[in-house]
Amino acid sequence: MSLSRTTYRVVLFASLTWSLAIIAPPIAFHFGATGLADFIYGFFSRVCHQLESHSLHLFGAKLAVCARCTAIYLGFFVSVVLYPLLMRRILTTVVARTISGSSRTLFLSVLPILLALGLSEIGVHESTLVTRVVTGAILGITLPFILMSPADEAMKELRLSLRPSFIGRIRHAK
Repeated sequence: MSLSRTTYRVVLFASLTWSLAIIAPPIAFHFGATGLADFIYGFFSRVCHQLESHSLHLFGAKLAVCARCTAIYLGFFVSVVLYPLLMRRILTTVVARTISGSSRTLFLSVLPILLALGLSEIGVHESTLVTRVVTGAILGITLPFILMSPADEAMKELRLSLRPSFIGRIRHAK
């Protein structure tokens, strides 16, 4: 299945914007824009616990989300950037057909996070920043290969649903 350029650009822009917002608070603090930093922290507090000890830091301030979330989002962005190249290389293989849209692939990419959380909870292995980054990156890098096809289908449906009403408005405006 070929991914539309529009879908790719929308996902790329959204993931770039989200990734930049994650690193923005420490930069804002560094340049004295504490109001902006506080606003971004508040926004991301709805999707992440933002624990200081579980976060990566830049300029002495934590990023907007914890280390695992940072790795998921930045891994997603990097994977989206590389998506066209990677899909061209593996499109003719069984791997592309297996990965794309696969719930098994989603489960396998979440499994390291679940194992790390479980092992930490029962006291076998304490989760570290490295563990959090690696497990988050595995999920983030995998997600575009699962989500791009459904995103493309959703964009196609959105374009089809908007087209008649948009054309109708143009005709009435004349």
